[in-house]
Amino acid sequence: MKRSIFMCPIEIAGTMLDMHKAFDELGYKSKFLAFYDYPFGNPDDYKARDLNFYFLCVKNFRRNCDNGRMLFARLWQIPEAFAVLWIFVKAILNYDTFVYMYTMSMFGTTHYLKKAQELEFAILKLFRKRIIFWCAGSDTRPEYCSGSYPADTPDNLYKDTVEKRKRIRMVEKYGIMVDNPPSSHLHRKKYINSLAIGQSAYSKSYKENKVQKTDTDRPVIVHAPSRLDAKGTPVIREAIGNIKSKGYDIEYIELHSVSNEDVLRTLQRADIAIDQMYSDTPSAKFATEASSYAVPVIVGSHIADKLKKGYGFSMPPTVVCKPEELEQKLEYLIVHPEERKAIGEKERDFMTSEWNPQAVAKRFIRVVDGDIPNSWIVDPYREGSVWGWGGTKEYVVQRVVSVIERYGMRGLCLSPRQKLYKEYLELYRNYTSGSKLGEG
Repeated sequence: MKRSIFMCPIEIAGTMLDMHKAFDELGYKSKFLAFYDYPFGNPDDYKARDLNFYFLCVKNFRRNCDNGRMLFARLWQIPEAFAVLWIFVKAILNYDTFVYMYTMSMFGTTHYLKKAQELEFAILKLFRKRIIFWCAGSDTRPEYCSGSYPADTPDNLYKDTVEKRKRIRMVEKYGIMVDNPPSSHLHRKKYINSLAIGQSAYSKSYKENKVQKTDTDRPVIVHAPSRLDAKGTPVIREAIGNIKSKGYDIEYIELHSVSNEDVLRTLQRADIAIDQMYSDTPSAKFATEASSYAVPVIVGSHIADKLKKGYGFSMPPTVVCKPEELEQKLEYLIVHPEERKAIGEKERDFMTSEWNPQAVAKRFIRVVDGDIPNSWIVDPYREGSVWGWGGTKEYVVQRVVSVIERYGMRGLCLSPRQKLYKEYLELYRNYTSGSKLGEG
């Protein structure tokens, strides 16, 4: 019997929509509900009749809040809670597999059910439902090595990391977690490597024709950061400036706070894409979309050597380098048009054969069915990266050192048996002795 799959409650990089389309094409019954607005996609793709009353309640809650009528605002949250309960009951009756994005829950979307989130998972377990938690990195990564986290005091870093650890312990009891190894510091149970399943870029990236260019055209370089500092945009701008000062005639396009449609349209005329500088993956969403257009992608990472080595299964063949190697890699691709064409075609071949939506969906179904190769399973005591994502090494060290000096090693919320525990201890000792920072 084929699985029936229910996905919720928040969209991350178009994943729910992509998976839903692929499941449909493969003949699986599936549904996805986004309880939060997704600004990067087409709103029509996320409209759902089941959510109409829920969003009506949310709209009235916000309007009353804006007008200072807090009592009426709270009253609107009562029918909102009942709307969520009704959606939950219908899902139980119609689906056997539940996929939660960002380790969030349906009950967590409404005020009066927030404290009952564990009950939601317990009920699903009681009804023998399969539960998968699809992590996005920032929902599991400790705050002290996350470039997306604004707090900078050791007390806030520790407090919020403890809360995140508590959340992970709770969801580990009820389902399988799919996560990226460099973000898995706080895991204690084995989980599925998200890179083994893949990150698809749906049909538009595969079916639209790329603009034909000649080698005499000046190279077009595209960078589309969602967060400027976390993606290393200042470093990228500096490298572009240095390249131009050497006399290279290039066009640099930087896209920020634009729709996904605009990004895809720009990628069709790109020669080189620069994803980010402090990545923990060889191909996040933007890199995947660029690769599907046969655009060679440069991905900077503190763990470049590890990402190039891989995890025992096929990995995207993007141009992974250390942040300080960006200018060198960029100049090489500018000077060698045939090489960048070959790299782009290799990336596109990988995306169309290994990370196309149907292939990704099929691997996901293997996880749901328990047909999981050993190479996909990660032991959190053996894997991880001290550098996390989204920050310079100095940024991470400053935060880690501040937490250790305030709370000791327990402040990192790691087990002494973890490989990462030993690496952070070594990092701290090297820092206090003035030694050079390594890769980690």
